[in-house]
Amino acid sequence: MKIRKAAIIDPLEGLFMEEAIQEAAQQTFMEEEAYEFQWSPLDPHPKQQAFLDFLGLEALYGGSAGGGKTAGLLMGALQYVHCSDYSALLLRRTYAELAMPGALIDLSHRWLDSSPAKWNEMMKTWKFPSGASITFGYIQHPGDEQRYRTSMFQYIAYDELTTFQENMYRYLFSRLRRGKGSTIPLRMRGASNPGGEGHDWVKQRFLLDEKDTRRYVPATLLENPGLDHESYLASLQELDEVTRKQLLEGDWDVEDDRLIPYSLITSCETPCLWDDGVTSKPRPQLYIGIDFGRTRDLTVIWIFELIGDVLWTREVVVLDNAPFSFQKSEILKRMDRRVVAVRVDQGGIGMQMTEELEEEFPSQVEGVSLNSSNQGRLGKALKISMENRNIRIPTDPKIREDFRLVRKIGQRGGIPILETERSAVGHADRFWACALGHEAAGTFRSMKPVLISRQPQLRTVKG
Repeated sequence: MKIRKAAIIDPLEGLFMEEAIQEAAQQTFMEEEAYEFQWSPLDPHPKQQAFLDFLGLEALYGGSAGGGKTAGLLMGALQYVHCSDYSALLLRRTYAELAMPGALIDLSHRWLDSSPAKWNEMMKTWKFPSGASITFGYIQHPGDEQRYRTSMFQYIAYDELTTFQENMYRYLFSRLRRGKGSTIPLRMRGASNPGGEGHDWVKQRFLLDEKDTRRYVPATLLENPGLDHESYLASLQELDEVTRKQLLEGDWDVEDDRLIPYSLITSCETPCLWDDGVTSKPRPQLYIGIDFGRTRDLTVIWIFELIGDVLWTREVVVLDNAPFSFQKSEILKRMDRRVVAVRVDQGGIGMQMTEELEEEFPSQVEGVSLNSSNQGRLGKALKISMENRNIRIPTDPKIREDFRLVRKIGQRGGIPILETERSAVGHADRFWACALGHEAAGTFRSMKPVLISRQPQLRTVKG
């Protein structure tokens, strides 16, 4: 199959070029011998072709499993390999996922080993006769995206996009660029099923935040003619109901077990921090929640200001691997007469710190054991206040992900039984600090719902 050359479009504006510009572009895209080679042995099925034909800035291909997502991404990477100034980058979250049988690297070898393209094993790059290149990479840990900071690509594609954090995706827009005079379209592409740690931000970006330069192309396994539908359907029947709906039906809305829905988090977001330039009342009432950590977990200090019926987040201090002496100094900096009440995690490594703070500030500080019963009570109370819009939190992807790490696994006496997951952003440390600060305010049992107005910066302090 010769991958069809798509119409020329300026992806940043989403507008088709004038006919004269198209004619000039066609001279640039000469019908070289390299282009005439049939790079893919497959003909794209209709959904894949729709994905390939769209030349807006962003597109997500997928939905259900088995829709031909990986092949679609590789086809997209091959569309402009006849151009000497073209470079593409294909990504997975880990190298193991990138190199497994049937994944991107393996598929590329099946397609290209007998082609004029040459493989560089050390660089994980295909080089084409025109001078174009396709490189394979991964972004396993936060900050790994920085390894591409000096690169320039015209096509960047993420396989299983929901396995990535939002910052890992957004940063690489800075690498999506082209030389002056080039008419190669700039394309950021993703392919994914629902589910995974990035489910919420991917759904929000591609299914809810519509733009002319952004498109979602849903596909099901039944639309992939190269798949044994019957046997794969039988395999999917062995999954739990939520995962089965996500993979079989491509259902982005199937009910999950997270305590705080993503939409509820975003509905409470607004610029509210002192770092945003917000000023407090002359005599503010401050309430603080502190969740302690040391090596594996973060210590988070969450500061609320109560204005009317609403708790406004004023500061979120994240202490990463900080010694206890440094943690205490950061807490003491904030313990002034504006502080009405403080609730701190007194369990485990927080026990000694709690005792010291209670002794120094007996009228303000009180320890709280984050046992199963108290976790359920605190989590439920915070959720109710968020539903009533009595909470304002800053807009930050790490807070969103952190809040979504708390799962509801049952219920006892009307109180949810919660379980906390761990991810690259922490162990729901921000959530529990926020819940403890909310508990410190202690007056949110009968608040009236209020309306909310609608990107602050958080700071991570390293000891």
